[in-house]
Amino acid sequence: MILFLSAFSHFIWWCAILIVFLQTETYKKMEGSELTYEAAIERLEKLAKEMENGDLPIDQLASKLSEAQQMLQFCKDKLMKADEEVQKLLEEQE
Repeated sequence: MILFLSAFSHFIWWCAILIVFLQTETYKKMEGSELTYEAAIERLEKLAKEMENGDLPIDQLASKLSEAQQMLQFCKDKLMKADEEVQKLLEEQE
């Protein structure tokens, strides 16, 4: 039961992160940047560890959460774009 509650709380946590990220304007500033998918994933993993540690003051937690949301959206967009490009190439070969 405890494992279920822990997993559920992590799920809710990441859903909240995703929702907030989708609503932020800061992500739009990253679209033209040199950030790579791999670097964004690495930063997201680091942010997750920092937030899960539980030692962050609430002000830092809010900013880390916002940054994590931005990284999530960036990665999602990169994956969607790559998928569209692959689909286009496959269609051209047919």
